[in-house]
Amino acid sequence: MEKKYTVAERQDARPLTWQDMPHGEYLRQQLSQLLATWQHRVYGQNLAQVGELSCELNNAWPAIQRQLRVAEQAPGQVRARDTAWPFALESLDAAILAHTLNFSADPYQVLREATQLLRADGYLFIAGFNPFALSMFSGIRIAQQPPHPWRGQFYRKQRVLDWLRVLNYEILDCQYYGCSLMVRDWRAESLVFQRASKHLPWLRCCYFIAARKRTVPLQWLPNTRLKTRKFQVASARLTTKLD
Repeated sequence: MEKKYTVAERQDARPLTWQDMPHGEYLRQQLSQLLATWQHRVYGQNLAQVGELSCELNNAWPAIQRQLRVAEQAPGQVRARDTAWPFALESLDAAILAHTLNFSADPYQVLREATQLLRADGYLFIAGFNPFALSMFSGIRIAQQPPHPWRGQFYRKQRVLDWLRVLNYEILDCQYYGCSLMVRDWRAESLVFQRASKHLPWLRCCYFIAARKRTVPLQWLPNTRLKTRKFQVASARLTTKLD
């Protein structure tokens, strides 16, 4: 039977670097390539990279003045929990959560924190592990595998999208990436796996979501105003009785 891990055990076993995971450097490069497509579309003053894995992403954002690395442990510039960011309200233009939700004690609180600190039309980039990927079969025998990332909590992509829609985000991009079984003895991006994942992309081990905070409803409500009734005055006939 698969062992159930507590929240404290999941947090203690979270990877501090990409090298702690099988094919971690390959997954970091894949995520960096996806973020590179957004580098010239995001502009402003502050961008926050929250989580140990997010802090190790070295993407250059030319239109951003400051990149703030937030983590509870090294290599973060700012020491803080992922559920309590030490920034002012609506002071961030973008935020990156690279597998931060997978090892957080309260992932929905992380999203609420990002929503409060992002400015209107701010960008939120999320990377997570796909629970339906072929790589999940590699983590069934936990005793024979390193604890990273198998002690994390893997959320379905659709579930994360539902959380974002509740918080009034517009989904700009959503795709799977990472042709890897996450086994150290096997090479990443095998030819067979590449061909299979081309037709079945949900077999890939990770997913990437790009969303944008909106301050107005994304779906117009129907017109519920009551229609004015047209009243017609009935003409009264007056009859005079003559004596």
